[in-house]
Amino acid sequence: MQLSARLWIALGLLTLLATPLISGRPQVKDAAESLRIALNWQHHGIFSLNAHAPYQPTLSREPVPVLITAAAIWVEDALMGRGSDESYFS
Repeated sequence: MQLSARLWIALGLLTLLATPLISGRPQVKDAAESLRIALNWQHHGIFSLNAHAPYQPTLSREPVPVLITAAAIWVEDALMGRGSDESYFS
């Protein structure tokens, strides 16, 4: 099996396992910071906590949770279309 096929299977399984955990509650504190950085990384190409341009680089969060969140945003955007940055927080 090729690596890309394994990656798609892993992302699919991760999505199936994580979907029931979505509660609809707003993201706050650490989760909101990780989400903001992941959105900026996915949508603007920079690891930043800024909500608006100019986006300044930051190292205030661990990269692995942000990477996983950015991957989830990529899947969400591919399936549902890209929303406004603020729509991901509700």
